[in-house]
Amino acid sequence: HIEAFIARQLGGEPLPEAMTQLLRNWQGGPKTALTLESLIVLRTSDQETLDKLCDTPAYRRFLGARLGPMACAVRADQWAALRDELGKAGIAVDIARLQSD
Repeated sequence: HIEAFIARQLGGEPLPEAMTQLLRNWQGGPKTALTLESLIVLRTSDQETLDKLCDTPAYRRFLGARLGPMACAVRADQWAALRDELGKAGIAVDIARLQSD
């Protein structure tokens, strides 16, 4: 119905290809789902350190997705426990900036 309405408004001229494609995409519904979320990022000074953290069960349970060779997500409700666990091993953690919603 929308395509017919627009065609009438164009006085019989064909719909521009971009508009036709837009309508087809819209009719098909969303193709992907996206999620925006707040997260805490753990950054290391070298890849080996992050590899070791990810390979150690005592630390891995606090970690989320790897974001690159030297960064990974930390579960928001777990960062303090991770900090404490790292502290027990003598690993100093610098808390750069944390904000609550």
